Amino acid sequence: MSNAGSVTGFNALGPFYRMADVAARQGRLEADVRQDVENHLLLGITLADGVIALPSGQFDSQGRPLPGLAELFELYGTDDPTGMALLLLTPTPVFDGATGSQWLRDGRSASVREIIVRVRRALES
Repeated sequence: MSNAGSVTGFNALGPFYRMADVAARQGRLEADVRQDVENHLLLGITLADGVIALPSGQFDSQGRPLPGLAELFELYGTDDPTGMALLLLTPTPVFDGATGSQWLRDGRSASVREIIVRVRRALES
């Protein structure tokens, strides 16, 4: 998969993949990947030029979405994909200096869910 090009302001969340690259890696159609983004099974960030960038940190080494990712959309909400990306893909003390996606890879999805619920509640208050 190749990088999606210039993503000024989002460097902390990258590298990014293009939908066509994810589709090719998964042996699927680009339309299927787009549908996964629309159905909140994959995290896609729409850039100013309309390109949807898919942060690489949401995929495992085989190019599959990390386990539990879709459930996190239900807990965090779908109206702020950049916020969710920041939460999952940037190192933070909440995740002991790691990222939420690293915790998902390590099988700590229950802990990630709990943290996402706490963050969401804090944002709502």
